[in-house]
Amino acid sequence: MLRITFLADLKDRLYGMPQEEIEERLSFYNEMINDRMEEGLSEEEAIEAIGPVDEIAAQILSSLPAEPAPAPAAEPVTVPDYAAYQPMPGYEMPSYEEKPGKSVNGVKTALLLIGFPIWGSLLIAAAAVVFSLIICVLSLVISFWAVAVSMAVSVIACAVSAVCSFISGRALLGVAWIGAGLFCAGLAILLFLCGGVVTRGLLAATKKLAGGLSRLFRRKGGRS
Repeated sequence: MLRITFLADLKDRLYGMPQEEIEERLSFYNEMINDRMEEGLSEEEAIEAIGPVDEIAAQILSSLPAEPAPAPAAEPVTVPDYAAYQPMPGYEMPSYEEKPGKSVNGVKTALLLIGFPIWGSLLIAAAAVVFSLIICVLSLVISFWAVAVSMAVSVIACAVSAVCSFISGRALLGVAWIGAGLFCAGLAILLFLCGGVVTRGLLAATKKLAGGLSRLFRRKGGRS
């Protein structure tokens, strides 16, 4: 038996009850069907587990206080034409949309916990790789600028050494110090000019590589 058939039959058998009570009973059994289906039963199995419509209606009617005017005898029930079925005025049939299974979230949580040694280690490895790349790039940048600064300091040292050599009468050595100073000055200028480009290039390459590695580890962790 389908849900709509069950609820319609129950409504027919509750004829004579106050409209609000009928709606409450229908909503109660509709919710009961949803609960049974969440437990894994099909719609037909859930309705069968609740019980026959006649017994349910008899229990509901017997629990009501006696009224002076008895309800008219019910005619033999036939399967109604639900295509032409019209609800009572003011009554809105409950929604029959099935609720999402509660067990899905539990299964996902269990899978995450079971797979934690795998995706957790992958996540730690990804973080370690990204951190190592950042340290390496920072080391390269610092080393590059350290060489540039040392070349600039060497120019000053060569100039001082050349002056001292000329004062002491060693002109040839002074000329050599001047040549070394010019070489260091040219190299320092070249390093300072290229320093910004090299630094930006290394940082951009590291950012792209780190992003690619993190996405790769996330995909592997999601599949595990």
